[in-house]
Amino acid sequence: MRKDTSADGPDRPSASRRRRGVIVAASTGALFLTSLGAVGLTANDPDPGRQALSSAAAPDPVPADPGADQERAADPRQQRLLNEQVGRTLVRQRARAAGDDRGAPVVEARRSDRRHRWVFGSSALPPTGRADHAKPVTSLFLARRTGRGWDVALEGTAKFTRHLRQAPASVVPPAEKRTLTRYNSARGAGDTGLRLPWKVGDSWVMGGGPHGNSGGSRPFNSLDFNGGDGRVLAAAAGRVYRFCSTDRSRGLIRVVHDNGYATEYYHMRDTVQAADGARVGQGEYLGLIGTDLPCGGSATGPHVHFALRQGGQPVAVDGKTIGGWTFREGTAAYGGYAERAGQRVQPGRGRIRHEPTAGTPGTTPPSPTATPSPTATPPTGRPPAGSATGVVNSGWYRAVNLRGGPGLTYRIVGHARTGDKVRITCSARGDQVRAPGASSNVWFRLPRDRWVSAAYVYLDTSAAVPSCTTVPKPNPTASPKPPSPTPGKPTATPTTPPATPPAGGSKQTTAEDEVVRLTNAERAKAGCSPLRIDERLRKAARGHAEDMRDRGYFSHNSPDGRTPWDRIRAAGYPAGAAENIAKGYPAPADVVKGWMNSSGHRANILNCGLKAIGAGAAYGSGGPWWVQNFGRE
Repeated sequence: MRKDTSADGPDRPSASRRRRGVIVAASTGALFLTSLGAVGLTANDPDPGRQALSSAAAPDPVPADPGADQERAADPRQQRLLNEQVGRTLVRQRARAAGDDRGAPVVEARRSDRRHRWVFGSSALPPTGRADHAKPVTSLFLARRTGRGWDVALEGTAKFTRHLRQAPASVVPPAEKRTLTRYNSARGAGDTGLRLPWKVGDSWVMGGGPHGNSGGSRPFNSLDFNGGDGRVLAAAAGRVYRFCSTDRSRGLIRVVHDNGYATEYYHMRDTVQAADGARVGQGEYLGLIGTDLPCGGSATGPHVHFALRQGGQPVAVDGKTIGGWTFREGTAAYGGYAERAGQRVQPGRGRIRHEPTAGTPGTTPPSPTATPSPTATPPTGRPPAGSATGVVNSGWYRAVNLRGGPGLTYRIVGHARTGDKVRITCSARGDQVRAPGASSNVWFRLPRDRWVSAAYVYLDTSAAVPSCTTVPKPNPTASPKPPSPTPGKPTATPTTPPATPPAGGSKQTTAEDEVVRLTNAERAKAGCSPLRIDERLRKAARGHAEDMRDRGYFSHNSPDGRTPWDRIRAAGYPAGAAENIAKGYPAPADVVKGWMNSSGHRANILNCGLKAIGAGAAYGSGGPWWVQNFGRE
């Protein structure tokens, strides 16, 4: 399953921009949008087996991959001049503060306008091999082409703010401009409003106390953490940016938060595949701890290098409160301690527990590319002891359904969203429900005889939850209409009951061909030429749909690590370009409509540069599963 996502900016790009393959902005409360990574969209129901969508686009040999088609159309000379000017500016303004030798700048142009006069991207100065403890120096940039060349502005400068005001919305959408402007000018101290970058309730080791990008360099803005399940989570909601992203699962990740802070995460593997500017929620998966070095440096063991920024610059963690813990520097780099309620934890000695706070869920979905963690063991015996109050965690769903009894066959009587506080009157056994990071057959009764699966409630543990003495009988009558979606956060809910598996391959082929027909109908509306069916792409798409059904997963990457491009090449097709996947949509019309209601999937469908398609369908309990594979030939 994948997470709900949504896009900022125009709902449908202009025809000329679509032909160039430009994907402009992304944001979430729940949806990742990227031209190269994964995009997810799920239905609003506390049963992850209902509906899901996800899309991916192929890597491109051009370094500026999120705008690959666009960059091919740009003047190569101007691209080279831009890279050189960004590199020179980065060295001139940031190399001295780095405190050690640096390698050649890594410049990644992410977006530009149609005339290639404005470019937004990321840049980094990797450490050399002699700098054992150094980390890359990073900076976002905005560049404007003038008659005298490229006028480059790095974050943390007044020019960057001016460039943000002047840049067209196709390069930096308005909502993203507001976030970046706030971050570029922010100053503050004390409680950062951030959580620790791992699951609530888990305890991790602080392997390295406050230190700088080069170990002893100032400011001491960084901490090293490891432990738990190894899943690194966003410290707060914000917009994600990538540096040194040599492929879609690597790179240094930065999240620019809504309160003016930014956090960076280095050494991770299997990183989130979100486009620059995409929204991520607090506690959302970013990657797994590791020893990866896409920007150079060193790592002696799996961990995450967690760094703090403000005002476009590194900012010391000394005196800052993160997740209820206040961090203090020592007399030297990597020393110091963390303190909370009189308890002190020194680097490598003891563990830092991520304590729960109301409204902050403790579980999040797995990475779009990583194999999901094993589901928690279903409860046995008496229902768990907890408190009479709890906080809802709807995970990657827009809301959790409240039902008329302890099961999925009861009618829907309301909805609850992440952060909603609920009063629990009693608990009872019912249908098993798998939620993000938890599984339970316990259901909590709320006032007015509304029930919610315990898998979606984060309990306060100060009091016990009694067992219910009576349980209503199932009443599977018509459910009320789900709440209206938040603007910019599309949902997809089937309007017809799940389809029964058609018998015989011919009906399977008919369904697949209907998906292609409907896809070409949407392309015709946008002025794109129809896609031809390629049986090699069909083979790859159908094989992946059946594999997801048979092995019980939902991802672009197979559990054995194969990517869409691996599967497409194995089927004999050399130029795979994109993939859309979906689960739980009962008919071709439903799934194509769901894809078209999501910007990431729609961008793949309406990419006028694509030439071929193969659709795959697989039927079974919890399905159907749908796959579209697109090709360039």
